[in-house]
Amino acid sequence: MIITRDRFSLDFGIHEPYFMLNTRVITEFIMVSSKLFRLILPVMLITACTGPVHQTTPDLQKQILNLAESYMGVPYIYGGTDRSGMDCSGLVCRIYNDLCDWNIPHSTRLLYQISIPVRLSRMRIGDLVFFGQSHRQPPAHVGIYTGNNHFVHSSASRGVIRSSLTDSYYKKRFLGIRRLTGSCSGQPTP
Repeated sequence: MIITRDRFSLDFGIHEPYFMLNTRVITEFIMVSSKLFRLILPVMLITACTGPVHQTTPDLQKQILNLAESYMGVPYIYGGTDRSGMDCSGLVCRIYNDLCDWNIPHSTRLLYQISIPVRLSRMRIGDLVFFGQSHRQPPAHVGIYTGNNHFVHSSASRGVIRSSLTDSYYKKRFLGIRRLTGSCSGQPTP
């Protein structure tokens, strides 16, 4: 080991300059690597947990639509995920658990984080529709797009209902359309 005033190097017994590892270089590499790792880790975790983007076939879209509509009229219960009552993210969890056997988070914010953005021109039945108080705040509400600018969601005041994206209340709170990823056969679980 060679120690000088401003350098610390490891000496492997070979006294050629390119075999000397300068700790400044090592430190910079570790710092850059850790920053890069912090940026890539969430993407790696999401990809590892969910797999590739699923393709919603017309048959799967019909199943999502039918299942979402079957929950119409179910009352709103914060934290609920069944026919006795459900909140907005509980509805999403229930539908995707029943059809795809996915164990997705029961949290609007986490659903937003694990899903991928979709252009309005590319949205399709089954995509998630997110709303918030403003574009600067995290999403506070989620629904499932059912086509023709409509979505099914669990409203705190009215339970599971269908609403329009063109409704002024939702239009000004609209944050975007996002898509869950993963393999989904569309076969309901018993």
